[in-house]
Amino acid sequence: MTESGNLKIAQPGYIDELLRKRQVTGFSKVPFMKEWATDEIPENVDTSPELIKEAQQRCGEILWTTQRTRPDAAYAAMMMARLTTRWPERAIQIAKKILCYYNATKDAAFVVEPHQEAKLVLYTDASHSLAGTKSISGSLVLWKGVAICWRAANQSLRALSSAEAELIALSEGAQLLRSVKTTLEDMGIRPEMCELRVDATAAIAVASSGGSWRTRHLRLREHWLSELVNSDEYQLMHQPGLHQLADGLTKQLTSERVWKLMEAWSFFKGNSSEMKKVKNPL
Repeated sequence: MTESGNLKIAQPGYIDELLRKRQVTGFSKVPFMKEWATDEIPENVDTSPELIKEAQQRCGEILWTTQRTRPDAAYAAMMMARLTTRWPERAIQIAKKILCYYNATKDAAFVVEPHQEAKLVLYTDASHSLAGTKSISGSLVLWKGVAICWRAANQSLRALSSAEAELIALSEGAQLLRSVKTTLEDMGIRPEMCELRVDATAAIAVASSGGSWRTRHLRLREHWLSELVNSDEYQLMHQPGLHQLADGLTKQLTSERVWKLMEAWSFFKGNSSEMKKVKNPL
């Protein structure tokens, strides 16, 4: 608990032990470098069983934090996970970068305030891949103004346009929202409103009124979304890109931008003195 009576949620013990175990002494302002965001794997990459095992172990250590109390590194962890068997050396490099970032932001935590509006809000975003690979979806669910569920992952099929990528992200996020809503209702809690917020007007138009899609799979997603948003329980809304809270789940942003968005998640950097010492990211 904080001095003001708010609930503070973090994993300081686990993270401190992880930093000690991995003998981390460096610091970083960001958990990931933008130039690492590529699907091009060099030839003759070392994929020995020993290296893959280390990459998978480090990946598991990081995911234990990003799936619970460190959403600020969720995108970096997703990029790391997709490389553990294909490019283990790079995956290990990303893991080390994330730990240096944790070392600089030890005080980061969720701060839960009581008496917030009983509203369930979904934010979705997509990063469309122009290289013919699968795009990335980001989904965030807020309950009473606090992030309770988030996801950064490759999409299940290749999108040929940004509109398709955003539609896929919206449908995946809507399924996540419905799962959270059902869980709350099983606990006897009924949200006053469920909002779906997306910054792509094309995806909103399709989800609201339908459209023509190239595959049966996309048509099914569109029909399902149309039924959902036309019901009285869900409201589809346009969210300007500047305030799209799921933005950091699909791409690496600047440190300042990340923490600006994280504050809207009720996730705060705290008073980490080591962050102030970092002049240049590692």
